[in-house]
Amino acid sequence: MKIKLFCSEIELNVQDYEIATLEIDNSECFRRITRYLNESSETDINDINEITVIDDCKNLIDTTDMKIIFNPFQIDINDKNNITKLYKYLVSSFINSQENIFSLNELSAYINKHFNNLILGFPIDLALKDTLTVKDFLKLLDVKFDCQENSLQYQIIEYLNANAIIGFAKLIIFVNLKSFLSHDELEELLQNASHSRNNILLIENKVHSSVFENERKLTIDSDMYCMIK
Repeated sequence: MKIKLFCSEIELNVQDYEIATLEIDNSECFRRITRYLNESSETDINDINEITVIDDCKNLIDTTDMKIIFNPFQIDINDKNNITKLYKYLVSSFINSQENIFSLNELSAYINKHFNNLILGFPIDLALKDTLTVKDFLKLLDVKFDCQENSLQYQIIEYLNANAIIGFAKLIIFVNLKSFLSHDELEELLQNASHSRNNILLIENKVHSSVFENERKLTIDSDMYCMIK
């Protein structure tokens, strides 16, 4: 993954096992980048690309394919968009098996038959679907991610693990994540994120002296001097 900032000539090259970090001590630069990402994730109307990200296949990652997280406590793995992508993934996996399709059709016919018997004689004419689809069953059973009451660290890890399989976003951006977690918690989280091969970018509003294993860091000081660590 390659990251290029409008305000810097330096390009940050990140291997697929590395975590990209931008530590920006210049408040105006930090505000510009985070405001751009927040606005562009909703609508692509900006004239200037404050940040450009190219994936390992040399494809541009559009801002609408990024997920920017300002407050990790507000992460909702079961939000509408994530559930839609979960159902799409499950439907695709399910229909690849003829055995699954046969079982589904049997179950659909059984439910249809018995529900017809239940409404038989009802004073108002009712109509039922002839068959239930995989998506119908997923909605009926309220299938969703099983969220355990874990610490913030493990909630983020569960979110990243799910993203690696389902694909909520091509790039997940955390803003000031280092201020929410301890050094040890962050170290374990970054190790897990590295193994899961998620595209992750940390954006921090100050420069930290430590560099974690597999962390690739671009620092920008208050005078806009840039350095890669």
